Amino acid sequence: MTKSSGFTLIELLVVVAIIGILSAVGTVSYNGYVEGSKKKAAENVLMQIGLAQTDHYADCASYFSSAGEYCDTAAAEEECDANATTTSTIGTQLFGKANYIDVEAGGFVYCTYTQNVTAYTAVAKGLGDCKITTDNTGAIDKSECN
Repeated sequence: MTKSSGFTLIELLVVVAIIGILSAVGTVSYNGYVEGSKKKAAENVLMQIGLAQTDHYADCASYFSSAGEYCDTAAAEEECDANATTTSTIGTQLFGKANYIDVEAGGFVYCTYTQNVTAYTAVAKGLGDCKITTDNTGAIDKSECN
């Protein structure tokens, strides 16, 4: 009787199955990591917008709004339709460069609105129904972003 020096078909199938399971787990973990880093990047952009709003307020005695000024908070939130145009406007008005905020890489779009000249809210929308906000107090609210 001679001994075979190769692998059996069953052994190869087991190895392929194990590699498939490991790659599936790795892919899910990687996607979660990428989504989490995009959310963190959006929070960082909101903080930058907050700093730029402080400069704008120092120069103009009012905060910048990409959606206009409203007395009613609900109307202001409704009018603050974050999209590529409002994101570009924020880049131009607050940072001096239209493409300052990279929408393609981050997956979020931004807008800002004011209830009066002494308060603003900045909104980041993206990744499905994810909405992250901040205001002139600097508090980040990501309760609408799972």
